[in-house]
Amino acid sequence: MSDRLLDYFFKVTLSVAPALANKGYLHNALIIVKANSVTATGEQVFVENAAQLAEYTDDKAPAEYLSASSQGAYILPVADLSEAEAVVSEWADGFTVLFGSDYTDTELNTFDKGEFKGVLGANFSVQANAKIFGAKKNHVGWNGDIRNMFFTFGSLLGGAEWRNQQALQLPYSDTVMTAGLAESKFNDRVSFGMTSDQYGTRLGLFCAGGEAITAPYVIEEIKIMMQSEWLRYAAVNNPEYTITGVKLAQQNLQTRVLDKYIQKGLIPSGTITMDLADDDFVANADIKFPRPRAWWRIFATVQAE
Repeated sequence: MSDRLLDYFFKVTLSVAPALANKGYLHNALIIVKANSVTATGEQVFVENAAQLAEYTDDKAPAEYLSASSQGAYILPVADLSEAEAVVSEWADGFTVLFGSDYTDTELNTFDKGEFKGVLGANFSVQANAKIFGAKKNHVGWNGDIRNMFFTFGSLLGGAEWRNQQALQLPYSDTVMTAGLAESKFNDRVSFGMTSDQYGTRLGLFCAGGEAITAPYVIEEIKIMMQSEWLRYAAVNNPEYTITGVKLAQQNLQTRVLDKYIQKGLIPSGTITMDLADDDFVANADIKFPRPRAWWRIFATVQAE
Protein backbone atom coordinates (compact mmCIF):
# COMPACT_ATOMS: atom_id res chain seq x y z
CA MET A 1 0.00 0.00 0.00
CA SER A 2 1.46 3.35 -1.01
CA ASP A 3 1.91 6.17 1.48
CA ARG A 4 0.53 9.60 0.53
CA LEU A 5 3.44 11.43 2.17
CA LEU A 6 5.97 9.38 0.19
CA ASP A 7 3.99 9.88 -3.00
CA TYR A 8 3.98 13.62 -2.35
CA PHE A 9 7.72 13.98 -1.75
CA PHE A 10 8.85 11.33 -4.30
CA LYS A 11 6.41 10.96 -7.14
CA VAL A 12 7.25 7.90 -9.28
CA THR A 13 6.18 7.02 -12.79
CA LEU A 14 6.67 3.29 -13.21
CA SER A 15 7.93 1.98 -16.53
CA VAL A 16 8.02 -1.80 -16.99
CA ALA A 17 9.99 -3.35 -19.83
CA PRO A 18 8.27 -5.96 -22.00
CA ALA A 19 9.57 -9.47 -21.47
CA LEU A 20 12.14 -10.82 -23.89
CA ALA A 21 10.83 -13.17 -26.55
CA ASN A 22 10.27 -16.81 -25.64
CA LYS A 23 12.84 -18.79 -27.61
CA GLY A 24 11.72 -22.15 -26.28
CA TYR A 25 9.86 -22.93 -29.49
CA LEU A 26 13.23 -23.52 -31.18
CA HIS A 27 13.50 -26.71 -29.11
CA ASN A 28 10.12 -28.09 -30.25
CA ALA A 29 9.75 -30.74 -32.94
CA LEU A 30 6.78 -31.88 -35.00
CA ILE A 31 7.01 -35.55 -36.02
CA ILE A 32 4.88 -36.69 -38.95
CA VAL A 33 3.81 -40.33 -38.60
CA LYS A 34 1.40 -42.72 -40.27
CA ALA A 35 -1.75 -42.88 -38.17
CA ASN A 36 -2.90 -46.20 -36.77
CA SER A 37 -6.37 -47.54 -37.50
CA VAL A 38 -8.07 -45.84 -34.53
CA THR A 39 -6.56 -42.35 -34.75
CA ALA A 40 -8.14 -39.29 -36.32
CA THR A 41 -5.72 -37.84 -38.86
CA GLY A 42 -4.46 -34.33 -39.43
CA GLU A 43 -4.59 -33.16 -35.80
CA GLN A 44 -1.37 -32.64 -33.85
CA VAL A 45 -1.01 -33.97 -30.33
CA PHE A 46 1.74 -33.61 -27.75
CA VAL A 47 3.33 -36.79 -26.40
CA GLU A 48 5.95 -37.30 -23.72
CA ASN A 49 6.76 -41.02 -23.86
CA ALA A 50 6.61 -44.14 -26.02
CA ALA A 51 3.33 -45.31 -24.50
CA GLN A 52 1.57 -42.10 -25.52
CA LEU A 53 3.14 -42.30 -28.99
CA ALA A 54 1.75 -45.84 -29.46
CA GLU A 55 -1.78 -44.51 -29.03
CA TYR A 56 -1.52 -42.71 -32.37
CA THR A 57 0.85 -44.71 -34.57
CA ASP A 58 2.49 -48.11 -34.98
CA ASP A 59 5.76 -46.36 -35.89
CA LYS A 60 8.13 -46.98 -32.99
CA ALA A 61 11.13 -45.04 -34.32
CA PRO A 62 10.10 -41.61 -32.91
CA ALA A 63 10.28 -43.13 -29.43
CA GLU A 64 14.07 -42.67 -29.70
CA TYR A 65 13.52 -38.90 -29.90
CA LEU A 66 11.52 -39.08 -26.67
CA SER A 67 14.21 -41.17 -24.97
CA ALA A 68 16.90 -38.59 -25.82
CA SER A 69 14.85 -35.51 -24.93
CA SER A 70 12.81 -34.99 -21.78
CA GLN A 71 10.75 -32.25 -23.44
CA GLY A 72 8.35 -34.41 -25.46
CA ALA A 73 7.30 -33.73 -29.04
CA TYR A 74 4.31 -32.82 -31.19
CA ILE A 75 2.99 -35.72 -33.26
CA LEU A 76 1.02 -35.30 -36.48
CA PRO A 77 -0.68 -38.59 -37.46
CA VAL A 78 -1.71 -38.70 -41.13
CA ALA A 79 -3.02 -41.32 -43.52
CA ASP A 80 -1.09 -39.84 -46.42
CA LEU A 81 2.01 -37.63 -46.27
CA SER A 82 0.43 -34.98 -48.49
CA GLU A 83 -2.07 -34.28 -45.69
CA ALA A 84 0.78 -32.84 -43.62
CA GLU A 85 1.86 -30.20 -46.14
CA ALA A 86 -0.66 -27.52 -45.14
CA VAL A 87 0.01 -28.07 -41.42
CA VAL A 88 3.78 -27.83 -41.84
CA SER A 89 3.52 -24.70 -43.98
CA GLU A 90 1.71 -22.87 -41.17
CA TRP A 91 3.30 -24.52 -38.13
CA ALA A 92 4.56 -21.90 -35.70
CA ASP A 93 4.99 -23.86 -32.44
CA GLY A 94 8.48 -25.03 -33.29
CA PHE A 95 11.38 -24.95 -35.72
CA THR A 96 11.94 -28.64 -36.56
CA VAL A 97 9.85 -31.13 -38.56
CA LEU A 98 10.83 -34.81 -38.72
CA PHE A 99 9.39 -37.60 -40.86
CA GLY A 100 8.55 -41.07 -39.56
CA SER A 101 9.46 -44.48 -40.96
CA ASP A 102 6.58 -45.11 -43.35
CA TYR A 103 7.50 -42.82 -46.24
CA THR A 104 9.39 -43.57 -49.42
CA ASP A 105 12.39 -41.62 -50.67
CA THR A 106 10.23 -40.21 -53.46
CA GLU A 107 7.52 -39.02 -51.06
CA LEU A 108 10.12 -37.31 -48.88
CA ASN A 109 11.89 -35.56 -51.75
CA THR A 110 8.61 -34.28 -53.23
CA PHE A 111 7.14 -33.04 -49.94
CA ASP A 112 6.06 -29.38 -50.18
CA LYS A 113 6.92 -27.54 -46.95
CA GLY A 114 5.26 -24.32 -48.14
CA GLU A 115 6.15 -21.30 -45.99
CA PHE A 116 7.93 -23.29 -43.27
CA LYS A 117 11.44 -21.84 -42.72
CA GLY A 118 12.75 -24.24 -40.10
CA VAL A 119 14.68 -27.51 -40.21
CA LEU A 120 13.36 -30.64 -41.93
CA GLY A 121 14.89 -34.03 -41.10
CA ALA A 122 14.29 -37.27 -43.02
CA ASN A 123 15.93 -40.67 -43.33
CA PHE A 124 16.47 -42.18 -46.79
CA SER A 125 17.06 -45.74 -47.92
CA VAL A 126 19.34 -44.57 -50.76
CA GLN A 127 22.33 -42.31 -50.11
CA ALA A 128 21.88 -40.39 -53.37
CA ASN A 129 18.34 -39.43 -52.35
CA ALA A 130 19.55 -38.28 -48.93
CA LYS A 131 22.13 -36.14 -50.72
CA ILE A 132 19.44 -34.47 -52.86
CA PHE A 133 17.28 -33.72 -49.83
CA GLY A 134 20.16 -32.61 -47.61
CA ALA A 135 21.49 -30.15 -50.18
CA LYS A 136 18.45 -27.90 -49.67
CA LYS A 137 18.56 -25.08 -47.14
CA ASN A 138 17.88 -26.27 -43.58
CA HIS A 139 17.33 -29.88 -44.71
CA VAL A 140 18.92 -32.86 -42.96
CA GLY A 141 19.27 -35.93 -45.15
CA TRP A 142 20.04 -39.02 -43.03
CA ASN A 143 21.09 -42.35 -44.51
CA GLY A 144 21.05 -45.18 -42.00
CA ASP A 145 18.83 -46.32 -39.13
CA ILE A 146 16.03 -43.80 -38.68
CA ARG A 147 16.05 -44.45 -34.95
CA ASN A 148 19.52 -42.90 -34.83
CA MET A 149 18.19 -39.80 -36.61
CA PHE A 150 15.45 -39.39 -34.02
CA PHE A 151 17.86 -39.97 -31.15
CA THR A 152 20.28 -37.36 -32.49
CA PHE A 153 17.60 -34.71 -32.98
CA GLY A 154 16.31 -35.44 -29.48
CA SER A 155 19.80 -34.87 -28.09
CA LEU A 156 20.16 -31.63 -30.07
CA LEU A 157 16.79 -30.10 -29.17
CA GLY A 158 16.74 -31.40 -25.61
CA GLY A 159 20.05 -29.76 -24.72
CA ALA A 160 20.33 -26.63 -22.60
CA GLU A 161 22.76 -25.12 -25.13
CA TRP A 162 23.22 -25.59 -28.87
CA ARG A 163 25.85 -28.25 -29.56
CA ASN A 164 26.79 -29.94 -32.84
CA GLN A 165 26.67 -33.38 -31.19
CA GLN A 166 30.15 -34.38 -32.47
CA ALA A 167 30.89 -38.09 -31.96
CA LEU A 168 27.60 -38.62 -30.09
CA GLN A 169 27.09 -42.25 -29.02
CA LEU A 170 24.21 -43.70 -31.05
CA PRO A 171 21.97 -46.59 -29.98
CA TYR A 172 21.95 -48.47 -33.31
CA SER A 173 24.29 -49.22 -36.19
CA ASP A 174 23.95 -47.30 -39.46
CA THR A 175 25.94 -50.16 -41.07
CA VAL A 176 28.78 -47.79 -41.91
CA MET A 177 31.81 -49.89 -41.05
CA THR A 178 34.41 -48.88 -43.62
CA ALA A 179 36.34 -45.65 -44.06
CA GLY A 180 35.44 -45.55 -47.75
CA LEU A 181 31.68 -45.57 -47.12
CA ALA A 182 32.04 -42.96 -44.37
CA GLU A 183 34.10 -40.74 -46.69
CA SER A 184 31.42 -41.03 -49.36
CA LYS A 185 28.64 -39.96 -47.00
CA PHE A 186 30.75 -37.16 -45.58
CA ASN A 187 31.53 -35.82 -49.06
CA ASP A 188 27.82 -35.95 -49.96
CA ARG A 189 27.03 -34.07 -46.72
CA VAL A 190 24.72 -36.89 -45.68
CA SER A 191 24.23 -37.31 -41.94
CA PHE A 192 25.20 -40.72 -40.52
CA GLY A 193 26.75 -42.73 -37.73
CA MET A 194 29.88 -44.88 -38.07
CA THR A 195 30.51 -48.11 -36.19
CA SER A 196 33.81 -49.45 -34.88
CA ASP A 197 34.65 -52.54 -32.84
CA GLN A 198 36.13 -50.45 -30.04
CA TYR A 199 33.84 -47.43 -29.81
CA GLY A 200 30.49 -48.72 -31.05
CA THR A 201 28.43 -46.38 -33.23
CA ARG A 202 29.27 -42.69 -33.08
CA LEU A 203 27.83 -39.78 -35.01
CA GLY A 204 30.02 -39.20 -38.07
CA LEU A 205 28.29 -36.09 -39.47
CA PHE A 206 25.20 -34.05 -38.61
CA CYS A 207 24.50 -31.08 -40.86
CA ALA A 208 21.63 -29.08 -42.36
CA GLY A 209 21.89 -27.93 -45.95
CA GLY A 210 25.61 -28.72 -45.87
CA GLU A 211 26.18 -26.38 -42.91
CA ALA A 212 26.59 -26.91 -39.18
CA ILE A 213 23.40 -28.27 -37.65
CA THR A 214 23.45 -25.47 -35.06
CA ALA A 215 23.55 -22.73 -37.72
CA PRO A 216 19.80 -22.39 -38.47
CA TYR A 217 18.90 -22.52 -34.77
CA VAL A 218 21.49 -20.00 -33.59
CA ILE A 219 20.74 -17.58 -36.44
CA GLU A 220 17.00 -17.74 -35.75
CA GLU A 221 17.56 -17.28 -32.03
CA ILE A 222 19.78 -14.23 -32.53
CA LYS A 223 17.18 -12.72 -34.84
CA ILE A 224 14.29 -12.99 -32.38
CA MET A 225 16.43 -11.85 -29.45
CA MET A 226 17.51 -8.76 -31.42
CA GLN A 227 13.87 -7.96 -32.18
CA SER A 228 12.63 -8.41 -28.63
CA GLU A 229 15.58 -6.57 -27.07
CA TRP A 230 14.88 -3.56 -29.28
CA LEU A 231 11.21 -3.61 -28.21
CA ARG A 232 12.26 -3.73 -24.56
CA TYR A 233 14.81 -0.94 -24.99
CA ALA A 234 12.45 1.36 -26.90
CA ALA A 235 9.60 0.86 -24.42
CA VAL A 236 11.76 1.78 -21.42
CA ASN A 237 14.09 4.44 -22.85
CA ASN A 238 12.04 6.26 -25.49
CA PRO A 239 15.26 6.81 -27.49
CA GLU A 240 15.70 10.16 -29.21
CA TYR A 241 16.09 10.38 -32.97
CA THR A 242 19.65 11.65 -32.67
CA ILE A 243 23.15 10.33 -33.29
CA THR A 244 23.55 9.88 -29.53
CA GLY A 245 20.26 8.00 -29.28
CA VAL A 246 21.24 5.68 -32.13
CA LYS A 247 24.66 4.93 -30.65
CA LEU A 248 23.16 4.10 -27.24
CA ALA A 249 20.67 1.73 -28.86
CA GLN A 250 23.47 0.17 -30.91
CA GLN A 251 25.56 -0.40 -27.78
CA ASN A 252 22.60 -1.98 -25.99
CA LEU A 253 21.96 -4.50 -28.79
CA GLN A 254 25.65 -5.28 -29.08
CA THR A 255 26.21 -5.97 -25.39
CA ARG A 256 22.88 -7.56 -24.48
CA VAL A 257 22.54 -9.82 -27.54
CA LEU A 258 25.53 -10.34 -29.86
CA ASP A 259 28.22 -10.27 -27.18
CA LYS A 260 26.38 -12.94 -25.18
CA TYR A 261 26.42 -15.35 -28.12
CA ILE A 262 30.11 -14.63 -28.64
CA GLN A 263 30.83 -15.36 -24.97
CA LYS A 264 28.97 -18.67 -25.22
CA GLY A 265 31.07 -19.64 -28.24
CA LEU A 266 28.04 -19.99 -30.51
CA ILE A 267 29.47 -17.40 -32.90
CA PRO A 268 33.13 -16.31 -33.02
CA SER A 269 32.43 -12.62 -33.56
CA GLY A 270 29.73 -10.14 -34.47
CA THR A 271 29.02 -6.44 -34.81
CA ILE A 272 26.03 -4.18 -35.17
CA THR A 273 26.19 -0.66 -36.58
CA MET A 274 23.27 1.77 -36.72
CA ASP A 275 22.68 5.15 -38.32
CA LEU A 276 19.77 7.48 -38.97
CA ALA A 277 17.73 7.27 -42.14
CA ASP A 278 16.75 10.37 -44.10
CA ASP A 279 13.22 10.43 -42.68
CA ASP A 280 11.68 10.30 -39.24
CA PHE A 281 10.75 7.04 -37.45
CA VAL A 282 13.35 4.71 -39.02
CA ALA A 283 17.01 3.89 -38.36
CA ASN A 284 19.23 1.61 -40.43
CA ALA A 285 21.03 -1.32 -38.83
CA ASP A 286 23.77 -3.50 -40.26
CA ILE A 287 24.26 -6.72 -38.27
CA LYS A 288 27.09 -9.03 -39.25
CA PHE A 289 28.31 -12.29 -37.72
CA PRO A 290 29.78 -15.49 -39.19
CA ARG A 291 27.56 -18.52 -39.55
CA PRO A 292 28.15 -21.10 -36.80
CA ARG A 293 30.53 -23.80 -37.96
CA ALA A 294 31.24 -27.37 -36.86
CA TRP A 295 34.47 -29.32 -36.54
CA TRP A 296 34.17 -33.03 -37.31
CA ARG A 297 37.53 -34.34 -38.50
CA ILE A 298 41.30 -33.76 -38.57
CA PHE A 299 43.50 -34.32 -41.60
CA ALA A 300 47.05 -34.71 -40.30
CA THR A 301 50.48 -35.32 -41.71
CA VAL A 302 52.75 -37.25 -39.38
CA GLN A 303 56.46 -37.18 -40.10
CA ALA A 304 58.92 -39.36 -38.24
CA GLU A 305 62.47 -38.02 -38.23
